[in-house]
Amino acid sequence: MDETRTWRHTRPFQKPFSADRKGRPVRVSIWYPAAANARAKPMRVVDYLDRAAPEAFREANGFLQSRDRRVAAEMAPPQAFESLLKMPMRSHLNGRVARGRFPLVLYSGGVNSFTLSNVFIAELLASHGFVVATVPSIGPSDQEPEQVFSRAEVEDTVRDLEVAWSLVRRLPFCDESRLGVFGHSLGGSVATLFALRNHNVSAVAGLESTYGFAGSGTGSLTESPAYQPERMRATLLDLHRGGTQLDLSAIDGFHFANRYCLTVPRALHGDFTSFVVFARAFKLPPPPNPPAGRTIETGYAAFRLTCAVLVQFFDSQLKGAAGFQQRLGVLCHSIPGTTLAYKAAAPAPPSLTELVALLDRHGYEATVALVDRLQTQAQGVAVIDANGLNALGYGLSAKGLHKRAISVLRLVVHTYPRSANACDSLGDAYLAAGDSATARIEFQRALDLAPDDSTLTPGARSNLVEVERDKLAKLGRGDR
Repeated sequence: MDETRTWRHTRPFQKPFSADRKGRPVRVSIWYPAAANARAKPMRVVDYLDRAAPEAFREANGFLQSRDRRVAAEMAPPQAFESLLKMPMRSHLNGRVARGRFPLVLYSGGVNSFTLSNVFIAELLASHGFVVATVPSIGPSDQEPEQVFSRAEVEDTVRDLEVAWSLVRRLPFCDESRLGVFGHSLGGSVATLFALRNHNVSAVAGLESTYGFAGSGTGSLTESPAYQPERMRATLLDLHRGGTQLDLSAIDGFHFANRYCLTVPRALHGDFTSFVVFARAFKLPPPPNPPAGRTIETGYAAFRLTCAVLVQFFDSQLKGAAGFQQRLGVLCHSIPGTTLAYKAAAPAPPSLTELVALLDRHGYEATVALVDRLQTQAQGVAVIDANGLNALGYGLSAKGLHKRAISVLRLVVHTYPRSANACDSLGDAYLAAGDSATARIEFQRALDLAPDDSTLTPGARSNLVEVERDKLAKLGRGDR
């Protein structure tokens, strides 16, 4: 239970307030590399669906079990449902953990995800030396346990995955320094947001992620407060079905991250999950209006390719295995029509603190040369955080570190030469250092730039012009 959030409805209709003292339920399933153990119980599908839970989690667990069974019933004809429940799996329940410490991979299944969403991939990764943890999504309260496609619930799901991470990373067999995350559908956007919010992620993969859907699909990623594409450093793997209109603009801005984008032909949205495996095993009829050439076998081939690619991807990013690009190319040739695009990361810029250290160590001119070079390589993406450096410059000035403050704010003006605010801040730094003459020059530059500064709203422009005129008037009178 996540006690930092509530889940129970505390103000039922015409009933007294009753505080939620338990918190939001977060159910975590874990797969891990296991040693041979004759006593470990081989699992069946039903063991994944019927999960025991503590009393505090009983209500939420019952809801999740009902959803799991409802979705599982769609994976086989009614007359074969009992056979599906008895279907043997590769995992063993509570097996003895293998020796060593293993990389962790988190999985998000998207809106109203279910335990079997990508159980075969989880079992496969565990067999290849990874710990895998997943959290089935749940709605905002016990009165609304199902999710809808909303921005708030995307944030809740990211936080649920963070709760799982905070718990699993403490396990003695988990190497918390090697972390990957992947997701299907909306879960792909959740996984990407997790990587944007948590910079210790080394690898992120989206399987038919909503951020690639043309239309409003990208909003699940781009509308989040965490969406700051210039901050992405984790290597990204994107898999989508071919033959559909894609919009990958949401990840196009990840200029400082390596990106591999694959499209697989003759596949459906569900062919990137366990669903296609069950559908093939129980000979489900195809859905209405499948894409041209899509059969259960082409869908199953897409899933097998997804499995193989994910193993190679996480091996390369979390274990340091060499030759990923070459092996990826060979895998893609296994299905004719599969496309692969690779975009190499531009050199990542230094942080604000690192920039100040560079200014101190190498001086202004050398730092400017470095920033200019990085800016050229960054394909138009700003490598300098103007607002962050601006605040840092004022902080240095307030501490009396005037020389350092001026260097920092000069760097902002150099990088954003048309910014009236940048010139105003630099003028303030010179004024604080006692250099009124240079301060006057910067305030005048700010005043001259303001009319054409497109970053200013009309109100902000009017206010800045008034402020600059006032500062210049005071300097003209000799005021400080």
